[in-house]
Amino acid sequence: MAAGNSLAGVVILAGGASRRMGRNKLLLQRDGVPLIGVVIEGVHRQLLARASSVPTIVVGPEPTEGTIPPAGFEVEFTREAPPGGGPLAALAAGIAGIGESPGADSVVIVLAGDAPHGPDAMNLLLDTLTAIGTHHDAALLTDAQDRLQPLCAAYRLQPLRQALDAIGETFGRRMDDLLEQLAIARVPDTIDAALDIDTPDDAVRLGFTGE
Repeated sequence: MAAGNSLAGVVILAGGASRRMGRNKLLLQRDGVPLIGVVIEGVHRQLLARASSVPTIVVGPEPTEGTIPPAGFEVEFTREAPPGGGPLAALAAGIAGIGESPGADSVVIVLAGDAPHGPDAMNLLLDTLTAIGTHHDAALLTDAQDRLQPLCAAYRLQPLRQALDAIGETFGRRMDDLLEQLAIARVPDTIDAALDIDTPDDAVRLGFTGE
């Protein structure tokens, strides 16, 4: 990893209700691997390539058959309390599992469990945050409409925790309540890493089926 930043962990948010899909979208399969498993495997590959061994936390239901992490890759599953509090509450639960990581250079990657190519952006986000220095608290991908993608992002851990503490109760709160407290670097998503699956059409487009 480039000098100046220390990767403290990866948090994958995987607790959505899948209302538009009509079923648990995280169990949709591609080549026999469920969506959440694809994301976990992608994180594993990226960490191996960077020779990084850091906590990887999935905020969502406990794994079922077929979603077990790759051999030798430890993943912690946790939930926000109570469940269903939304992405900000889930993020807070995931960050709580990172543990104490001293130093202002500590960074956490946050990914969505329904975005199969999210892990492909890890290097881009980490390297961007390193290049821009401590003038920014986070690097977030932006879509074609320049909308921020807070679930495909690298956050400096210290200011992230300070912002979460300032919010207090996170149940039902918006991600915008967090972002407005942070100095954010916008990173165009030139590799479609933030494309997620919300509908059956999305699933087909990204190669996932119900089988």
